[in-house]
Amino acid sequence: MTAAQTTTRASGPGEGAEGNQRRKPTLHEGGAWNPVEAVRRKSGRERIEWLSPRWILALALSCGAVLLWGCATSSPRPTDPPLLALNFPGRRADDVGAAAVEVFQRAGYEVKRVGKLDWEFLRRGGGVDQAIYGGLVSGGVWERVRVRIVATSELEPRLELRAEKVRSPGDQVFEEAHRITNPKRYQAQVAALNAQLK
Repeated sequence: MTAAQTTTRASGPGEGAEGNQRRKPTLHEGGAWNPVEAVRRKSGRERIEWLSPRWILALALSCGAVLLWGCATSSPRPTDPPLLALNFPGRRADDVGAAAVEVFQRAGYEVKRVGKLDWEFLRRGGGVDQAIYGGLVSGGVWERVRVRIVATSELEPRLELRAEKVRSPGDQVFEEAHRITNPKRYQAQVAALNAQLK
């Protein structure tokens, strides 16, 4: 056979030096459509897979936190009914206030006096509070207890307690407070006050 009669066979996509390498299937070959591959961008290297399980989990946790936080009741106001109201007949208002400060300090709260007979007690929330209510951008979740002594008469003061969960306390933009509605949360403090003032 002469050279003229010899026909050169063109290399197909699976032949030759490049053809010997296994060709990667496209999105629509060799299996079901993959949403992760659908958002992958090729530019010499693979970029972040935005639909990876890690991103999906982070988005789900964030949405859950927003829903749980939005379902809570609003921040208590001084005119709202107190969570707890305790009468201490025979005691002076200053004595009741001083005892409340001591009790909450022992329980790990920071103390801030906001009026003659008004106090705020602040304590950082636990890990569960941070995970549920903290959000992605937050100064943390705190528990804020507001205690006010109402002098109904000279020797019959009433202690009123209101409490709330606060995200980013003190931040004018991100602070968000929601009322605590379970009075049993403060059974230990009530018992300590009664023992100290009996």
